[in-house]
Formats: sequence, C-alpha cells, structure tokens
Amino acid sequence: MTDASLHEDMELLAMLMRTLEDEKHIFETRNKKLTDQIKNLQDKVKAEVLERGETVKGDQITVIWNKGKATWDGKLLEGYAVAHPEILAAKKTGSPTVSFKLNRQER
Repeated sequence: MTDASLHEDMELLAMLMRTLEDEKHIFETRNKKLTDQIKNLQDKVKAEVLERGETVKGDQITVIWNKGKATWDGKLLEGYAVAHPEILAAKKTGSPTVSFKLNRQER
C-alpha cells in the first residue's frame, strides 16, 4: 500500500466515521422524541385506566389494571386478624397499578 492510498483510505474512514456519528446523533434525537411521546401517552392512558379501575383492551395494546397490593398479608397476621380485627387498622393497601402489553399481530 502506498502512502497515497493509505491517506485516501484514512480520509474515507474519517468521512465514514463522521457520517456514522451524525447518523447516531440523528437516531438518538429521534429516539428521545419517540421515547418522550410514548411516556406522555402512557401517562395519559395510565391516568384514564386508573380512573376507570379496569383493564382496557384495544386492537393493538392492552392496558392492564391491577388492584393495589397490601403491604403485609402474612398468613399468621391474617389468621390473627380473624380473632383480633383491631389489627386490621395497621394494614395498608397500596394504590392500583397499570401495565402495558402489545397484542400479537396476525401475519
């Protein structure tokens, strides 16, 4: 390889590396915008599903509502609560949650 062809290859390599960096930046910017849009829509849909208090199924996505979980539900304490219902005042139940699941697409 001559010095001239080595320098040509190096220049081409530099150009390709800059192009790749530019493409990465474009992708990252686009990805950030899409991620932000998804987050905003998820927050909006999540609030609506929480308000409804039930799972909502669409053609392409299902938004699953889950009731809040108790912070304790050990068998011993539940059994104790039958005989001593006053212990139930110490029981805390968390807020309901929502999750997203893409539905399978038929091909």
